[in-house]
Amino acid sequence: WASFGDINWFRLDVESIRFVGGFARAGSISAEEYKNAKPDPVAEFGAAISGHMNEDHMSATIAMVQGEVPSLEPDEENPVEEAIITSVDSLGMYVKVTRKEAVSFLPKSF
Repeated sequence: WASFGDINWFRLDVESIRFVGGFARAGSISAEEYKNAKPDPVAEFGAAISGHMNEDHMSATIAMVQGEVPSLEPDEENPVEEAIITSVDSLGMYVKVTRKEAVSFLPKSF
């Protein structure tokens, strides 16, 4: 494939890196920090961890988010029905939470 006519090679000399990972997730690192970075030792196993937790221990994940996230405390009228771990790394995990009814934290119009 390298000899195909539509393939080009480029060399980048990194000066700085700007990470934009979605809403309220952005940051910068220097070329030196990038050069010295190491792969996350947990990320390699993250999919297996989240898969196991989602299949066998979702009630434990629900209990964790209800105990640690103030806006997700137990609510009998609008319970958390699912808490799906979407990724795991050495910094923690991301969890997608579903309640019986959608909850909006946006201001309501009058």
